[in-house]
Amino acid sequence: MRPIDAHIARVAARLRTVRQHRGESTAVAREVRSRYGVKLDPSYLSKMERGEAEIPMRTLFALAEYYEVDPRELVEVEPGSTEALPHTIFANSKLRSELAYLNDRLGSDLMIELMAWFLNVLSRLADRFGGAPRE
Repeated sequence: MRPIDAHIARVAARLRTVRQHRGESTAVAREVRSRYGVKLDPSYLSKMERGEAEIPMRTLFALAEYYEVDPRELVEVEPGSTEALPHTIFANSKLRSELAYLNDRLGSDLMIELMAWFLNVLSRLADRFGGAPRE
């Protein structure tokens, strides 16, 4: 297993653990879809929790809000870590659109804090898994 796959497996397991801790079944996906307007159904949630499907950023934030947990708790790379990864991915128009949505929803201060954390994590992963060295 590649190291990045191990990280994905950890995030997937955290999603499942949080849901199960709340005593919810994957049917909770319908409520999350209804409440937050994300594209989610029980089958896709199950696949996300097994690491077999991508987790859209908007869906991750919706699940975190529904489960009443800090989104960082779901995506920590290492237990106890609050540091994170860089920003070349922001050229993606879909991602920019999702970020604008989240900024409107969460407010600029929280988005700045979350993005700083996220960029730090990306940087650490790039360093760890062979990304180009920083100047």
